[in-house]
Amino acid sequence: MIRSLRSVALVALALGCSAAEDPPRLRVKVAADASEIRAVLTDLGYEVRLTEAAAVVADLHFLVSETATARYRPADWLLPRAHAHPGHHHGGAIAGELAGRFVLRWLPEASRLGEATLLSGRYVGASYAFVPAEENDGVEPEDPLHGRAALLGGRVLSDERELVFVVLFDPPDQRMDHVPFDAVIDDDSAVLGLRLKLEADGGVSLFDGIDFFALAPGAGEPLVIASDHPDPEVRVAHQRLRSAFFHHRFHEVRALRGR
Repeated sequence: MIRSLRSVALVALALGCSAAEDPPRLRVKVAADASEIRAVLTDLGYEVRLTEAAAVVADLHFLVSETATARYRPADWLLPRAHAHPGHHHGGAIAGELAGRFVLRWLPEASRLGEATLLSGRYVGASYAFVPAEENDGVEPEDPLHGRAALLGGRVLSDERELVFVVLFDPPDQRMDHVPFDAVIDDDSAVLGLRLKLEADGGVSLFDGIDFFALAPGAGEPLVIASDHPDPEVRVAHQRLRSAFFHHRFHEVRALRGR
């Protein structure tokens, strides 16, 4: 498992503030949450069951609403702000952070990332980066995840047919912002679960639009979907899956314990 890097202080101390004016700072555990990973039916009628799911994330930010910062002195809020684009409500001011690089493994066994530092308050969103896996992350060169930002593997079933597949994701062009996170964190008993959802609101599957069996190599071989695959149709499928996987609607942060 990747080594846990220390969390950095999030907010500079306000000069001249009394202790009562400082918002409480909490140390909160962060872990993978695989509770929403279950068999899904795609729009093309394929049943997808994952057996492996992992990613490498970096520098996680946890956000409160801009209006919530009014109860603290302005000097307390010295970190850069993450603003939502118009129409979204998952942006805000950074009030929590887990700094460093971490292997986020949902399957076959959920991993623990470390302890984040958060200010007490109501949270409205999260943001994190996905980065290519390295040996320093504890990912060996022979591991399919090495050099990639994420990996999904499992089986696809249709009638009596079955296909083993793996998707190797290149990193996205930017951080994933606007990740839903709606919780009040006021003590350190909470565990923040980074959740992967294979089905978004409205019944949209992460694998919609992928004709797995049309892409299958045949002869019982597994299907490897990657950006460097020689088949252009497989590369198109990779791009479609990459756009879905790194979209915030398939991710969520939940307070697994605590309020």
